[in-house]
Amino acid sequence: MKYDELIVGAIIGFVSSILTTLTIGFLNTFGKVELYVKISSTSSFRKWGFVNQIGNEISLFLPLVIQIQNTSKTTKIVRDLNVYAYNNGRCVGRFTQAPVSKNGKYGNNGSYTFLCNPTSIENYECLFTISNNEVRTSFDELRIQYFDTRNKKKKFKFRDIDNCWIDAPRDFDESWSNLKSYK
Repeated sequence: MKYDELIVGAIIGFVSSILTTLTIGFLNTFGKVELYVKISSTSSFRKWGFVNQIGNEISLFLPLVIQIQNTSKTTKIVRDLNVYAYNNGRCVGRFTQAPVSKNGKYGNNGSYTFLCNPTSIENYECLFTISNNEVRTSFDELRIQYFDTRNKKKKFKFRDIDNCWIDAPRDFDESWSNLKSYK
């Protein structure tokens, strides 16, 4: 009889430790990734907006400071963060992610994929560009998109654009915008 009680106690202990580990692992996944963005005059970029280049080329330079906040207790991934140009709700162009500047690298050492540590918030200077040679139509909206840890596409409306392809610097908006998911 003593061996039976010992075996039952061992099984109960083993099962309860497995259930505790699974429960803690499940609870640690709660939380989410939040993106905060601002168009900013950075140490390496002093203006943003549409700028005439060589010939008839006009480019939009979009320097962003992006804060990525992970409120969960597990590491999360933000992969291929990029800006897209939309016209009347239709995607018309994908921006180029600038990897380097005179003063260093943009994004995450030149990459626009970010590994978000548990319960953390991190800042990244990013630069996105697009030209009228890449997009032959005007656009009225910018959206930010990335793929999450489960490779699910996340889209966010960032801002409206008026006077597309007109050479003019724009005002910096030094306030943070919390991006809300776009349905």
